[in-house]
Amino acid sequence: NPLNAIPSLCNFVYEFQVLEKDENHHHQKQASEEYWIKFRDLRFDTEIERWKKTIEYWADHYDSYHRFIVSYEQLTDEYAGPFVTSTLAKFLNETQSVSTQSVDDIPCVWRAVVQDNGSHTHREKLYTAKFTVKQLEKMEETISHLIMKYFNTEFVDLFYNYETRIGHMKSSRRINKKSQI
Repeated sequence: NPLNAIPSLCNFVYEFQVLEKDENHHHQKQASEEYWIKFRDLRFDTEIERWKKTIEYWADHYDSYHRFIVSYEQLTDEYAGPFVTSTLAKFLNETQSVSTQSVDDIPCVWRAVVQDNGSHTHREKLYTAKFTVKQLEKMEETISHLIMKYFNTEFVDLFYNYETRIGHMKSSRRINKKSQI
């Protein structure tokens, strides 16, 4: 979801460019809010286009038999995560060059990595990364384009979910602006 992917990229760039390079940073720090706003306003158009092109690449170059669609949100969700990870393991085990843990062990492995060791997969949030209404509208436009282009694929449910979340954020941004007047 671009609502998460763009701030996540910002955090990665922040750690690499701003924090000491000799420290052992592994995508664990949230950028300062000031850094986020500058990054967002400078790079939003480029990054939403890159996000769209990444989706298009995978959709156009690999048929549904050779790709597995999962979102970060599903993968890290407390309830869906173990199931999605088990399904991913089954998919990977169908190839000759990959073998995973036993599918029965995957939920335990998922819990050990994502929940018990959560400091490595979830950073402490100091603020919620916000987008302007115009940027949220551009996200909606981009996702609507992808829905139309890939309507008969397994992507569409994920896109509808993204569209709904973006719509909720856009509504709350407009409500917050009105309450500040």
